[in-house]
Amino acid sequence: MDADGNVLAKGGRRTVAGFDDMMTKAAKTQTEFVTLGKKAKAGDQKARIALFEKHVELGHYDLKEAKAELEKIGKIEDEAVAKRLEGQLTGVEVNEIMSSVKSRADIPKAVEKFVKMWKQGRVPAGNGNTALQFLASVVNHSIQKKDKTAATAAMAEFEKRFGKDRRYQRFIEQQKQRIDKLDG
Repeated sequence: MDADGNVLAKGGRRTVAGFDDMMTKAAKTQTEFVTLGKKAKAGDQKARIALFEKHVELGHYDLKEAKAELEKIGKIEDEAVAKRLEGQLTGVEVNEIMSSVKSRADIPKAVEKFVKMWKQGRVPAGNGNTALQFLASVVNHSIQKKDKTAATAAMAEFEKRFGKDRRYQRFIEQQKQRIDKLDG
């Protein structure tokens, strides 16, 4: 953590070597923040973007803060970068929705929000837990609602992102079987 209590690296293996690795990453991150911060203050948009992405990756922003920081970056000409940042902003929103779930009764409301986001083409960036939970929720909800088109599309996105990870092979196979049984 830095002096303001912000996480600078996420834990890894629970070993001395894992702890050492985390501390090395934290020191590197602190150096990156200082370097990028100086460049960003000087008006370097690429540095602002990299700094934004680092803060998002480490969970430093809530949705309101992330939107404000993204607005400060200004217009982004590179469409691929703009899309990536929009996906990261969506990830912050998904995390905020997930953190609002306090009991099982809250889950359906959260999933409905995810499905609405999916239908708007708003999907969290990356292959992290946020995207995993989001896509799995959309797949399951679509199957329950017997929406074969949405279930198939969400499953394809899930498989594209997580299909090479053998931990998810069983889930993928089971969901595909459930989708195949749907009419339409």
